[in-house]
Amino acid sequence: MMALSLKSSMAVFLGLIVLFISAQCNGQEFHNCEPGWDYFNDKCYVSYKFPIYTYNEARKMCIAFGGTLAVVNNVEEDLYLKGYTEGKYNLWLGANDIESEGEWKWEDGTSMTYSNWAEAQPDDYQTGEDCLHILNTGSQQWNDVPCDIHRGYLCEKERFCRVVPVGVESKEDVPDSHITASSDWATDHMSYQGRLNYVGTGSQSWCAGKKEVGQWLQIFLGRDRRVTGVATQGRGDDGQWVTTYRLAYKVDGAWHYVSNADYSPKAFQGNSDRNTVVYHDLEDDAFTTQYVRFYPMTWHDHVSMRVEVYACQ
Repeated sequence: MMALSLKSSMAVFLGLIVLFISAQCNGQEFHNCEPGWDYFNDKCYVSYKFPIYTYNEARKMCIAFGGTLAVVNNVEEDLYLKGYTEGKYNLWLGANDIESEGEWKWEDGTSMTYSNWAEAQPDDYQTGEDCLHILNTGSQQWNDVPCDIHRGYLCEKERFCRVVPVGVESKEDVPDSHITASSDWATDHMSYQGRLNYVGTGSQSWCAGKKEVGQWLQIFLGRDRRVTGVATQGRGDDGQWVTTYRLAYKVDGAWHYVSNADYSPKAFQGNSDRNTVVYHDLEDDAFTTQYVRFYPMTWHDHVSMRVEVYACQ
C-alpha cells in the first residue's frame, strides 16, 4: 500500500515551489504545452538555435511540429521572444514580403500591424531581403534578410491540444499488465477490470481488497503523455462506486497529487450510480507523466471503480 505522508507532502510542496521559481526564471509556465515548449499568453513556443535553416526550411519544420514560425502581434510577445536570442542568436520569425515588396505578412496570413524594425530597416538591401529575423545584437530588433541564408528559428502553436482517451478502455492501447492496483478483492476482481465501460466476465470493475483510504488504481501510459482529463464509473453489476477521489502522477520517481492553490490534494467528485461516466477536465492542472493513480477517498458500499485517462494526441 502506498500513501503520501505529511513528510512526503511537504517534499512535494517544496518541489513545486522550486519548479515554479525555475519555470518563471525561464519564462515558462505549465499550461497544456507539450514537453519542451514554453507557455506565454495562451500560446506555446519553442526555439531551435541549431541546426540552422533557410526561412522555408524553418517554416516546414514548424509546420511539422504542428505550428508555424512565430507571429508577433504586440509588444508583450516581442519582448518575450527577444529572450530566445540570448544576445547571440539570429532567429527567424514568421513574416515575409515575398509576394509584394513592402507588404509584410505573417505566416498565419494576417497583415503586420505591430513591428519593431531596427533603425533604417527594412531596407531590402540589393532587392533581395524578403524574410524577417530577430537580430542578436543591441535591443534585438527586427531586420529583413535574404530568405536563403541560414538561421535558427522560433515556432509557435496554440496551447490547446486535441484531447483523446489514452485507451484504458481498449486492451490494444493499454494492456492488462499496465493496469495495477494496491489490492484486489478476489481473483475475479482484478485491476484490469477497472477499464471504463468494462462488462467482461467476473465483476464489472476493479474492487479494492480493503475498504480503507490509501487504496489506489494505477494506469501506466507507456510513455510520457500530457494528461488533460480523467473519467470514472462505478461497478456495472453491483451498487458500488467511488464518490470522491484524489489524483496522483509520477515525475522523476516521485509521486505528486493534483493540488489546490494552497498545495493541499484536490478532491475530485466521483460517481453516484453504477454506469454514469463522470469526466473532469484538468484545465490548468494538466501534467506530463507515464503513471496516473486514482486514490479513492469516499465510496458507496465498496471501493469499486472503472476509469479512463485523457491526454494530448
